[in-house]
Amino acid sequence: MRDGLARVTDGPFAETREFLAGFNLIEADSMDAAMEIARQFPWARFGSIEVRPVRDMQAVRGRVGAG
Repeated sequence: MRDGLARVTDGPFAETREFLAGFNLIEADSMDAAMEIARQFPWARFGSIEVRPVRDMQAVRGRVGAG
């Protein structure tokens, strides 16, 4: 977020030279909803935030028959 506008890029990682300081795991109904939540983080005004989907590994195991 800069001047109230979000800069969104579609790539494998955030375009930043900053160090990873941690992560937040959020639950959202869609990628758009997750991005809206991320825009509200106070540090969005100063750094970069990556929004990535996370798979439900237990559901994947069940789908492939791996218990």
